Amino acid sequence: MAGNLSKISELVQKELLKPELLPQNLSGLLSYICSQVADFEYGSEAWERQLVPNWQRFLRELDKGRDAEAALRLIPVALAILEHSKRKTPDAILGWLDLMEWAMLRLWEKFPNLEEKQRQIVLNIWAELFLAHYYSFLKDYASILQTEHAVPRLRGCPCNATGKRAKTPSICRRRGETERRTSAGLSG
Repeated sequence: MAGNLSKISELVQKELLKPELLPQNLSGLLSYICSQVADFEYGSEAWERQLVPNWQRFLRELDKGRDAEAALRLIPVALAILEHSKRKTPDAILGWLDLMEWAMLRLWEKFPNLEEKQRQIVLNIWAELFLAHYYSFLKDYASILQTEHAVPRLRGCPCNATGKRAKTPSICRRRGETERRTSAGLSG
């Protein structure tokens, strides 16, 4: 039985979690953002200069031509579609969390002007989506996050404190230092 449920879940994610699930005026932009999420490395210049502004534009477009409650309820759907589109790399979770943070900032920006029912929707998104995913992230990566320069480790370079990948080992500060010490017969 569990195997069948897993298969059904996979099929739903594969076939239904697509930008076309959203209203037509949003699906094209979300489709474009999904391709950027799949192609761009989190934190890259392309991510910051193209994807983030497109995501912010998408979040603003949600408010146009629909009631506030419908717009709020589309945010978790869009985030689920983006999560399904993310790259298959260790840093992809950081990118997805970044996009989730932008969505939450937009929600908190709107919060003071919302009716009580709409505020409850925002609070539910905050608790059930945002905090739940952050808790899961912290739990899954606790051992890495307890070390110095943890985020660069998630990004693929275990010794680069700048958060940018080293192009060659000699550029990477600690690795380069270790290589020099090793070649000189020193340890550490």
